[in-house]
Amino acid sequence: MPDFDVYTLPESEVTISNGAVLDGVTQGDGSHLLGETITLNSNNWEAVTVSDNDSNFADNDGNQTLANAITYDGVAYSAGRRVEAEYTLTVEDPDGNTYTIIAFNIVEPGGGNPYSTVEGLAFIDPRPPIGVPLTVVGTAEGPSNSTYLFDDYFTPPCFVSGTLIRTPDGEICVEELQRGDLVVTFDNGPQKLEWVGSVHLTRDDLINEPRLMPILLNWNHKVLRVSPQHRVLASGWNVEMICGESEVLVTAKHMVGRNGVRRMKAEEIPAAGITYCHLMFAQHQIIYSDGIPTESFRPGPETKASMPEAWQEFRRLFPELTPDGANFPVARRVAKAFEARVI
Repeated sequence: MPDFDVYTLPESEVTISNGAVLDGVTQGDGSHLLGETITLNSNNWEAVTVSDNDSNFADNDGNQTLANAITYDGVAYSAGRRVEAEYTLTVEDPDGNTYTIIAFNIVEPGGGNPYSTVEGLAFIDPRPPIGVPLTVVGTAEGPSNSTYLFDDYFTPPCFVSGTLIRTPDGEICVEELQRGDLVVTFDNGPQKLEWVGSVHLTRDDLINEPRLMPILLNWNHKVLRVSPQHRVLASGWNVEMICGESEVLVTAKHMVGRNGVRRMKAEEIPAAGITYCHLMFAQHQIIYSDGIPTESFRPGPETKASMPEAWQEFRRLFPELTPDGANFPVARRVAKAFEARVI
């Protein structure tokens, strides 16, 4: 069975008002948390590798198991232990923004109700902020096996090497750009790159972890290749009608199957693998990649977990940077998955 990574936050890193707990004490529907506030105290995300026979992370799915032995929140679990997405919470921050949180459950040995323990939280993109009280405004049992894909959970955004980036001196391959180079931005003209980075994935890496496969956007007689989490600027009457904004950022993986957007196939992976490249400015920007407006890299909670050395460099460059990236605001509102799929 294929393996998938789910980034989670253990319960010890979460504070809930009135002494409430995550454990599914109300038949696993999360209703005991309705009206409570949940605060995510850190960005100490735990990447849990799940084996599954399909691409959905759901409740009551006996095929979802730990791919390897792990110690989670101080407790050791053996490989093959069943895991579930126990219940769904809708939370709201003080500014009225809503987010979707999934209760992450490692089913305990020895019988008993499988919903009786919830070990942590998983997050549907976009993620909620760290250190902000989030009011639980909706709860539901599940998700079902057709609600959320593993792809609906976050991974860092980046470009595939070979992507042409617009600069004042013309288009330059992303991997050739260096810190200090100028890049043309959508909103603010030429801006200096403050950080560049890259990660290489072998062909075997991508075949064994298909959710990391590049997304191909076949637009304007060009094919842009980006990571699944990368966001593209969308505009038009349908965007305004659905999102109430003239422009929004749409996550590439949420567009798969629509308008010439698809995931790269295994046979298309170069023998040398794929290199994902990151470009970061002093603020989140929209830049032109192969002529298409897309986002620059924005450091957020997942960065500290997945790119710890880069995070230390970010803190040296931007000492005011908070762990959740809250003081590094997004250039446009990010469309939710259901909005993206109908734009």
